[in-house]
Amino acid sequence: MKNPLNLKVTLSFLFLILFTFCNDDDPLQFNLRTQASPSEGGSVSPVSGTFDEGEEITLRATPSEEYLFTNWSDDGAGNENPMTVVMTKDMFVTANFEKRTYPLSIEIHGEGTVKEEIVAAKSSTDYPSGTMVQLTAVPEAEWEFIGWEGDHVGTENPLVVTVKEPMNLTAVFQKVNYA
Repeated sequence: MKNPLNLKVTLSFLFLILFTFCNDDDPLQFNLRTQASPSEGGSVSPVSGTFDEGEEITLRATPSEEYLFTNWSDDGAGNENPMTVVMTKDMFVTANFEKRTYPLSIEIHGEGTVKEEIVAAKSSTDYPSGTMVQLTAVPEAEWEFIGWEGDHVGTENPLVVTVKEPMNLTAVFQKVNYA
C-alpha cells in the first residue's frame, strides 16, 4: 500500500507547479509583424516582435529614395507617421509607399509639336521618378527645329531625358529662311 503522506506531498508539489505556471500575473503576449509595400519602397521599424497585452508600440515608416509614404493598411490605418498601436491581439501592419512623380512641362516657341514617348514607365505628364522619356521635336511645314531650352540646352533630336525632378523644356522652332 502506498504511503498517504507521499501522495499528499506529490499532489502538493504538482499543485504548486501548476499554480506557478498558470499565474494570472503573467501578461498575455501578442506578435507584431510589419512589411513595406512595395518592398523597395521603404522600411518599417520595428520589423516584428512579441509584446505584452496593452503595450503601446510606435511604428515608423521610412521611405526609400524616390518614394513617399502614403498610408498604413491591414491592422494599421491612416497616414500618420509615426503611428502608435496598442497590442490587444496579434497584428500585421503594412506601410504603403509610392514612387515620386514629377511633371515634365514642354513649351513650344514657333510652329511645331513635341512627340513624347515613354522609354520605360507609365504614360502621363507626371512621370514616376526614373522614367526615361524620348522627346522628338516635329516642325510644321516651313519651320525647322533649332534646339531645346530650359532644363536641357542642346540640339539633339530626338532627346531622351530621365525624369528625376520637375523639368521644364522648351522646343524652339524658327521659320525656314530661303536665300
